[in-house]
Amino acid sequence: MVELLRVLAEWLSFFFTRAGYRLIDSEVGTSYGDALIEFASEKLGWRLVRDRSQIFLDCRPARPKHKSREWYSTDVLIRLMTGRSLESSELTKDVAKWIEANLSDIEMIFAADRIEETQRELKKLEQLRSKELFG
Repeated sequence: MVELLRVLAEWLSFFFTRAGYRLIDSEVGTSYGDALIEFASEKLGWRLVRDRSQIFLDCRPARPKHKSREWYSTDVLIRLMTGRSLESSELTKDVAKWIEANLSDIEMIFAADRIEETQRELKKLEQLRSKELFG
């Protein structure tokens, strides 16, 4: 959890200082230092995860339909918005900077009038990524 809090403070503080997000949940696992911190605004939810010493940042609509547990990794989100494929889904400082610079655009693609199309495209890209990684 300490590592996640450091990343939140050093790389992702813009969510709280300029974008109106708030902390809504956290969990600490029983092994490997696994943990998560969830935060959201009225527009979008984010989940910062430490899983077996790797850190990931995922997003989803702030109010998903049907209690959806569907989260989208930032690498797939970046691929949707730029066409650029990242080598890893791990959060880096550069990815955090990209999210900060593009947060308004990210929130727009999750707006009510675009959410279904966005989720459809993200799911297609997740399938493509799996095929690229695992054949």
